[in-house]
Amino acid sequence: MNLIVLEQVGSTNTVLKDLLRSGEAGCKTVVYSESQTSGYGRRGKFWYSETEKNISVSLSLRVFDGDSLMSLAAGVAVIEALTTVCGADLVVGLKWPNDLVVGGKKLCGISCEKIGEYIVLGIGVNVNNANFPEEIAETATSLYLETGKIWNLIEIRNEIIKRIFAEVDNKIIDKARQHCVNLGQKVRIINNEKVIAQGIAQDLNADGSIKINGKDYYSGEISLRME
Repeated sequence: MNLIVLEQVGSTNTVLKDLLRSGEAGCKTVVYSESQTSGYGRRGKFWYSETEKNISVSLSLRVFDGDSLMSLAAGVAVIEALTTVCGADLVVGLKWPNDLVVGGKKLCGISCEKIGEYIVLGIGVNVNNANFPEEIAETATSLYLETGKIWNLIEIRNEIIKRIFAEVDNKIIDKARQHCVNLGQKVRIINNEKVIAQGIAQDLNADGSIKINGKDYYSGEISLRME
């Protein structure tokens, strides 16, 4: 593993992708920053990150036959890392395909991008935030807000890295089902700002897609708000 620690970046994902494209980095490279000013999540959405209070980390893996499962696998890995460090009393749910929530509020965002022969995972975890900007204050949470404790960022970071680089096993879908907060719920799938499906989320398939009203969906954003 090659760990690169930086004081401040625009985006750890952007730094790692540039390193991969230039050949200066390869598989199992990790870029971690104490401050991230232009972080982004899925579909390029801005990710808020407070200096020295959040985890902003990007990791590279080699593309493999089961890479369609990587989003779910990363979500499960981060849940297991947080449970290991913070204890089983912290109940973290997986919002398909890879957001992590506590009590319906977003705790962690994960992005998954292909760059040539590599997959770049960008992971942002709200750890020691006491406050959030007004526009996300009602929808975001942190480990501090959920537990009342200040947590060691490096300990959590290292546990996440260890779990991400472990091999994806054939039990990943069973684990994802166990943590998924959407199953059995009325949901909508939104893609490019349009609702493409709504109904009951019935199951997660072996390839990582979600089944809604008997039809499989491979991408989009889940919303529990129905119209």
